[in-house]
Amino acid sequence: MKRIAWIAGGLALAAMAAGCASTPAAEKPMPAAPAAAASTTPALPAAVAAAQGPGEEIFNSHCIGCHGSGVRGAPAVSVLAEKQASEVVAALTTGKMKGMGASLSDEDKANVAMFLTKKPI
Repeated sequence: MKRIAWIAGGLALAAMAAGCASTPAAEKPMPAAPAAAASTTPALPAAVAAAQGPGEEIFNSHCIGCHGSGVRGAPAVSVLAEKQASEVVAALTTGKMKGMGASLSDEDKANVAMFLTKKPI
């Protein structure tokens, strides 16, 4: 009886192995790629996207010293990000940051504002 069980088991293993070996790797279907996660971040308007590199460069060279660490009560980047871009430009042009903004062109001010807020002017 044991001999029959061994033979049956051996045949079952041989049948399974033959089934696996008969399908070449090239013919085996590949598993489906996971679906790309839908982006929850909306695309930036073209002008805002174009301002990111120059705005970040200007911010890092002129502004981050105070706004990155809250020196002398400077609002944090997260606070500035909640503002409208036009408010940032106004602060750099006629407001509290007029002195720092004096060395920046209008385009530089706009780029910094759109970099910080991710919003168009």
